[in-house]
Amino acid sequence: MFCSLRSQRAWPFWLASAILWPGTILAQDARGPAAARQLCQKTAPDKSPAVPEGNFKSWPGKLIQFLPDGLGHVTIAVGLCPDGQGGFSVLLQNPMDAPVMLDGALVKSMQNLSLDDLVEVDGAILANSAVALPGSARWAIPTQFLRIEASVNVPASEKPVKSPESPAADKSSKSAPPSVEDGVVQPVLIRKVEPKYTPRARALGITCGVELDLVVNASGKAENIRVTRPCEKALGNRMGAAASGSVAAAKVKELKSQREQALTEAGLFRKRAGEVTDTEDRARMLRRAQQLENEANDLQTSIAAAQKQAETDKAKRSTAADENFVRMQDAAKDLDDNAVIAVMQYEFKPGTRNGQPVSIRASLTVDFNMGR
Repeated sequence: MFCSLRSQRAWPFWLASAILWPGTILAQDARGPAAARQLCQKTAPDKSPAVPEGNFKSWPGKLIQFLPDGLGHVTIAVGLCPDGQGGFSVLLQNPMDAPVMLDGALVKSMQNLSLDDLVEVDGAILANSAVALPGSARWAIPTQFLRIEASVNVPASEKPVKSPESPAADKSSKSAPPSVEDGVVQPVLIRKVEPKYTPRARALGITCGVELDLVVNASGKAENIRVTRPCEKALGNRMGAAASGSVAAAKVKELKSQREQALTEAGLFRKRAGEVTDTEDRARMLRRAQQLENEANDLQTSIAAAQKQAETDKAKRSTAADENFVRMQDAAKDLDDNAVIAVMQYEFKPGTRNGQPVSIRASLTVDFNMGR
């Protein structure tokens, strides 16, 4: 699922100005759910969590963020300590100096995961301090992720607590937003930012629509954006150019037609020469038949040379088509990134449930065309 996203930003801009708070080291190798539970129990709303600097293994949590930034990185956040209100007081999140690459092994191993899935995490905590997230009571622990996999048989006491209004964590609730019957009003786009249509894509004549899945949060901003149908799907068959004809191939066809006509006429002259009684007429017809047969032989030599040229041209066209398709693929991926960047700047009137702003999953298409 996440591989349709190609580039992400490793650490949000606001963390550059966040406040660092000292923590208490619990252990150098915090293995198992018990260590995570101990950290959560020692966390207070107005106090930095006691962070165990070093490696940790098999910590249970919830995948709550997978955010692209257009630079080849992805920011991942895992909710660790449920706050009893459907959220988390402590997150594990990768900082700028521990980037997660979209084409890396970690992201590839997460292809079957979705946002809100319960997961099991291995990694390394990079500092014995947490970062206070501005505008909230949450803390982020700088983490280098090593493994993020779907949780199996997580005890109920260790599962993140859902609020009564949260949708069920089954696949159907993730694939579709709540219905109007549930008292939900869908978000409305009120400000749209045009994506950048790159000069390279314009030069290659690429037109496409990039389909995106996203969450519109309670503040009316798009987050957790992922590409569900990339621009590359709109590219034509890369062998299309190689399948088309060439000048040399057309010449082969013409020469074969001329040779066939010459041999046909030569046969007619020889047949007529056998029917006439005048010696001079017979000799003249036989000479003409011989001339036509000589022309056919010369044409056969020309055909062989033209066929060789046609094969060379075909090989060149095939190579050129492959190279052009690679260029188009790269340009299409740029458009995928630009679509995500543009949607990150969209503004929505937030969706509501029973009159209260809530986060709602949505989808949209960003179009790129020559007229842009």
